[in-house]
Amino acid sequence: MSLFGRKRKEPQAPGCAMVVVAAGSSQRMGQDKMFLELEGQPVLAHTLLAMEGSSRVDQVVVVTREDLVGAVANLCRELGLSKVKTVVRGGATRVESARLGTMEEPQDAKLIGIHDGARPFVSSQVMERVVDQAAQAGAAAPA
Repeated sequence: MSLFGRKRKEPQAPGCAMVVVAAGSSQRMGQDKMFLELEGQPVLAHTLLAMEGSSRVDQVVVVTREDLVGAVANLCRELGLSKVKTVVRGGATRVESARLGTMEEPQDAKLIGIHDGARPFVSSQVMERVVDQAAQAGAAAPA
């Protein structure tokens, strides 16, 4: 409460639009690692659930191979992921896929994060710390 009886506007925690890059060919692995089961769920599900559970992630764009767009969209529906805005086809390289994902994010997004869909051990808490640090410094990466 301010001196004049008006409520002060509490500072909001920074939000972030996330791009989850899941468009790789999995050549070295010999099978698609995004849909390999880990504790009863696909690897990609663990990544997306961490984004969904983070109070700092406002929305998510998933970038995947053209042949997996439908399967990834179905997975997002099955998991009830409200933050996933869209699933789009990736490019020929990881950089191109990340660029295509960022083009789907709002132009007024203050922060855009990029995460590899095959990295399922990220937690909502790590996401929050990275977004907070990026808001302060302009960029951040977990290490």
